[in-house]
This record gives sequence, structure tokens and C-alpha cells, in this order.
Amino acid sequence: MPYNPSSGLIWVLASGGAGFSTTHGPLFHYLGSHASTGYEKFVFSMKDKGALPLVLDYSKPGPLSGNSNQQFKVTLEGT
Repeated sequence: MPYNPSSGLIWVLASGGAGFSTTHGPLFHYLGSHASTGYEKFVFSMKDKGALPLVLDYSKPGPLSGNSNQQFKVTLEGT
């Protein structure tokens, strides 16, 4: 997920249900030695078989307001 720590924005789970966990927090990777932007890597683990849609919003920390700068939708597939 694209990420700029200086923006004050973070990726937060906007919707999705039970049935998954994260093995650790997001990992940030810079794009270069002098870059201030990069990407965050999220790792999810499914508890059961099936499909689980998730929506992540790139927004200010705190309660979700519905005003995200970007949104990412993904479906986790448990096998």
C-alpha cells in the first residue's frame, strides 16, 4: 500500500469482519535512500476457508469519518 509517513494519514480497516488476523503490524519500506515515501506491507492470516472482503481507508487517525483520501478493497481467500 502506498504510504507517506509525513502526510499524517494511515491505512485503517474500514470494513471487514471476523475471520482473519494479522501476524504483526504493518511494515514500512522506503522507495530509496532519500525518499520520504514508500509502501506499507500488511500480512493477514485467515482463520477458516472461504472469502472475506476487506476495505482499507487511507485517512487521519481516529474514528472513521467516511472521508478517506484513498481506498483499497481486497478479498482474502482462505484455503
